[in-house]
Parts: sequence; C-alpha cells; structure tokens
Amino acid sequence: MNVAQKNAAIQGVQQAQARLASARVGVAKAQSQLAQAQEGVTSAQAKLAASKGGLQQATAGGQQTAVNRGQYEAARASISQAEATLKDAQLQLSYTNITAPAAGRVGRKNVEVGNRVQVGTPMMAIVNNDSWVVANFKETQLEKMKPGKPVEIKLDSFPHHTFKGRVESLSPASGA
Repeated sequence: MNVAQKNAAIQGVQQAQARLASARVGVAKAQSQLAQAQEGVTSAQAKLAASKGGLQQATAGGQQTAVNRGQYEAARASISQAEATLKDAQLQLSYTNITAPAAGRVGRKNVEVGNRVQVGTPMMAIVNNDSWVVANFKETQLEKMKPGKPVEIKLDSFPHHTFKGRVESLSPASGA
C-alpha cells in the first residue's frame, strides 16, 4: 500500500468517523423529538381527561354539550396526531443505527451525508484488515518461489521495517 493509498484510507476512516458523529447527533435529535412527542401525548391525554370531565358537566345543557363534544373530538384528534408523531419519531430513530456485517476498513463508499437509501442498497465496501502484495517478477526469479513459502518484504515507504509473509499463489501465465 503506497503513501497515497494509506492517506486515502486514513481520510476515508476519518470521514466515516465524522459520519458516525453526525449520525449520533441525528440520534440525539430523534431522541429529543421522541421526548417532545411523548410530552405531546401526555398533554393530549390530559386534555382528553379534562374534556371528559367537561362533557359530564355539560350533559344538562344541550348546546354546551355539543361544544364540549367538539372539544372532546378535538382532543382525541390531538392525541391521534401526537401518537402518529411519536411513531414517526421512533421510526426515524430506528433508521439511525447502521451496522456493518464484518469488521474492517471502508474500502469504497457509495453515499454521502444526507442521502436517503433504500433497504438493501450497498452504502460502502468493507475490506478486512489483512494486507497483501501483488508483485511482478522476472521468470528467472520464480524458480525457487512456491506457494506457502515464507518471504520478507521491504517497501520503499518503510525503509527500516521488514514485513514477513508467505507466497499465496503464482499466476499460471506470463506477461509479454
């Protein structure tokens, strides 16, 4: 992995962390909306209880009873609206959790902050933490190379560090 790729990977991780922080802010906002909706339900239930009490007092007067019934229906409508708002806030809150199917690093992302996605839409590619090297050798250098043999790898970007690995495979074809 060269320095540019490593920097790009680090930048991708930093962007993913920024999106995670943004998602956490969204979670806090959705929780706040949920609390407000629950307060609205409680308030609407109190209004309903008050309307029921008023309805019982107004049964003697026909016109007053009709007014109180209208208030009662308005309170019920307010409760229904608050319950719908609560359900919507709970649904929006459930959308804020995004889990990866495996551990690793973001290799390619297909979405930006604020995009809406459908269920099953791939948002990013996760690459596991294993490293590998694809190298080209001259045919004369391949004589002692066999799959499974240990190797030492030296990279120009890390001149004082030797990496250890093994030969995974050799291509069955030759270049021009």
